[in-house]
Amino acid sequence: MPSPESRWRRLPLILLLVFHMQIVWQFTDTMAAAQTPSPSPRSFPMPAISIPLQGRLLYHTTRPNGTWVLQATDGNTYLLPAKQPVNPWSGAPVAPNRWLKLVCNQVAARVCSRITVLEVLQTDPGRVQSADVILSPLVMVVSLSNSTECNNVQEGANVTDVQKAFLEKNGYADYFNSCSYGLMQFDKEALKVVSTIIPCSAEILTSPCDVDFIADLARQQLPS
Repeated sequence: MPSPESRWRRLPLILLLVFHMQIVWQFTDTMAAAQTPSPSPRSFPMPAISIPLQGRLLYHTTRPNGTWVLQATDGNTYLLPAKQPVNPWSGAPVAPNRWLKLVCNQVAARVCSRITVLEVLQTDPGRVQSADVILSPLVMVVSLSNSTECNNVQEGANVTDVQKAFLEKNGYADYFNSCSYGLMQFDKEALKVVSTIIPCSAEILTSPCDVDFIADLARQQLPS
């Protein structure tokens, strides 16, 4: 039987956004910050402007050095400087999942060249349990709609095919259960796969690796 990896490569233009499931790295307040900036896929340079933001600090384990982002309350995810944000009152690095109020020096779409942390709004990061839990994921199969900027865009994968890839014997649900030694299990009855169409734009086509931007657009299509 083909491995989950080989089946995955055959699925065209697909982005799976799995909610209610996070593989959490247990960071501490004293975690060392990356010193070398990570490359940014975001484009569209603009005159630098200072904007106030509030949101949840997240850390992506991207290569080579990881990426800090702010999932802001305005519905956008902002790329932050490579150095881990610091609490202005204690001088300690701010742990992921904490809520911040800051000023962003925005130099490109959703890119902060530097930030000023004004306040750490949540003292308890509220770590997400990632072991010994039964997961009920929502899988979003993303397609791009035709627009004046994009013509003849390729459709996303077939929803039924994606659902089978997760639920069939030795599929992705079994794969996660196996590789986690039974500590990460999918509720196969609750797992849901939906088709999500987001408007195609020049920004998506020129920044194909900006997964945060695509994820933000996809989340906006979910029922409130």
